[in-house]
Amino acid sequence: ETDVDCGGPTTCPRCADYAACDAATDCTTGACTMGRCGTTGCVPFPGGATDSFGYFGCSLTPTTLPCPDISTTGTALTLDDDDAVAIPIGFPFDYYGTTRTMVTLSANGGLVFDDTYLSFSNECFPLSATPYEIIAGLWTDLYPPDGGTVRYETRGAAPNRQLVVRWNVQHIDLSPSGMLSDVTVVLHESGDIDACYANTTFGDPFVDGGAAATAGISGSGTNHLQFSCNTNSLPNGLLLLYRHP
Repeated sequence: ETDVDCGGPTTCPRCADYAACDAATDCTTGACTMGRCGTTGCVPFPGGATDSFGYFGCSLTPTTLPCPDISTTGTALTLDDDDAVAIPIGFPFDYYGTTRTMVTLSANGGLVFDDTYLSFSNECFPLSATPYEIIAGLWTDLYPPDGGTVRYETRGAAPNRQLVVRWNVQHIDLSPSGMLSDVTVVLHESGDIDACYANTTFGDPFVDGGAAATAGISGSGTNHLQFSCNTNSLPNGLLLLYRHP
């Protein structure tokens, strides 16, 4: 085994799938692929996989997306166009060094800290205006009033609780007859973040697959980790992992 500690005791094996590894013996599965535990590997984000705070981002396309299905159990929100609502995370969640217990859930495909609004017009990171802290699952002009649902749910028991948020709504450019997004973001009590893209096809190449969206995380100042912005880089079945340092 190597000196990778995964935030836990130095006993072997000890690292869960997608944790950093240098050798197979670092991992509970006995496999280390492309520097991450497990057999699938995880491709580092293009243009830089680690930000100045230390978050690491990588992507993969697993056989089955791991994000929990809350389509029937999650709390459904009634959101108007460009609406947002503050929700409890359900546990202390560290984001860029600040412990959070509440987050603002936006109709436009993102979670925001210290703000109550996320513009319908997405931006690429770094943000041109005053930076605010955002988790961009599929930051684009989504439109809940014309069908679909936005749901959230806190699951599990300490120290492994999760906040799960799902956007299953239309894009405003194709409302009211477009296909529904199916994007889920999971905040882990460990500080890790997952984003599952079950469906990003609305029925128009100008918005399909993230062609008019931002996917990434941003803290205050210059800290940010972007996977894509306004490019068709979010195919159905994609999983993005953001690993807390």
